[in-house]
Amino acid sequence: MRTSPTSSGHACSRARRRATWSELARTLGYANAPRALLVIGVIAPIAGVVALIVGIWVLVATIVAIRAALDCATGRAIATAVIGWLVQAIVIGLLWGLAIAS
Repeated sequence: MRTSPTSSGHACSRARRRATWSELARTLGYANAPRALLVIGVIAPIAGVVALIVGIWVLVATIVAIRAALDCATGRAIATAVIGWLVQAIVIGLLWGLAIAS
């Protein structure tokens, strides 16, 4: 019977060494590079469309970056990216609400 590193029920491979902070930061930095295109959003009629496209692009690139840096299964990378995105959205929403209230 052929076994793979992830066949034991673990989502991440045990055969690979642990990822360093710099590896993860570098891949996530590349994943967020499309945010530079948000500058196009200054053109009011297309700002929403540009933000939506860039947001999806960054989310997909983040999933790929997490898979590459942590050598994880796709499902775990998706869960990690979505949870991180939700936390970021909550924090930004709270800060935005505080800024408007003051």
